[in-house]
Amino acid sequence: MPHDVRHGSHNHRPYQLVEGWEFGPVFEPFTITGDDDQVVTVDRRVPPGPVLVEAAHEDRGYFGNFPLDSRNKDEDYLFNTTLPDFTGSSVVPAPEGRALRQRVRADRRWAMRVKPVAAARRLEGTLRGYGPEALLYTGGVADLQVHFEGDEDGGGYVGIWCHEVAGHTGLTDRPTLLLNRTDPLRRTVPLPAGPLLLLYKADGPWTLTVKELGWIRRTPPSPDSRATGPRRRGPAVC
Repeated sequence: MPHDVRHGSHNHRPYQLVEGWEFGPVFEPFTITGDDDQVVTVDRRVPPGPVLVEAAHEDRGYFGNFPLDSRNKDEDYLFNTTLPDFTGSSVVPAPEGRALRQRVRADRRWAMRVKPVAAARRLEGTLRGYGPEALLYTGGVADLQVHFEGDEDGGGYVGIWCHEVAGHTGLTDRPTLLLNRTDPLRRTVPLPAGPLLLLYKADGPWTLTVKELGWIRRTPPSPDSRATGPRRRGPAVC
């Protein structure tokens, strides 16, 4: 989603799905633009299940996105920010039996796109960004180095929620909170093996560097292998 929302349109832009990612449905993107408060109802192309929501808001001012429940009331916000030239992404469950609806509050022009979760950026090596973003991790056990530069006033919030999605069809009820801090920082947090959906929230620019540990899990010996007698030496594990 570009910073300049004037380029937003209903034309579908090509995107690449993360190879091997199975969490969430696959569908054609839904795109909408506006310049004020609006209630957005996605069309039938968006099926039930977790979906990626990308948004951009021009210049300065407030931008908020609130999914609406079956009573047409706000749920927890996806975006709630005054970041200049805001861009961001997050994941929300599209409901079964009714269309996904969201209330947008905006002071300036904005654009929003609903896409498969598999279209989110993959976290590998070093990744840079600005504002909140949904990220996919498919590697092994790793350390994640976080460099948060803070907001314009030298403060700002940064947080990471980790959803372990293997075998799941929806967002986990209790994601792991990996980071929950304010002000600029450099921290390292541990990541379990993927596939992971990381919901990263930040009030400014950031850099993430993932370093896999390369551990090899040993399989516990079976009862038959514990018989007495000489044991053969297996290959060394690096």
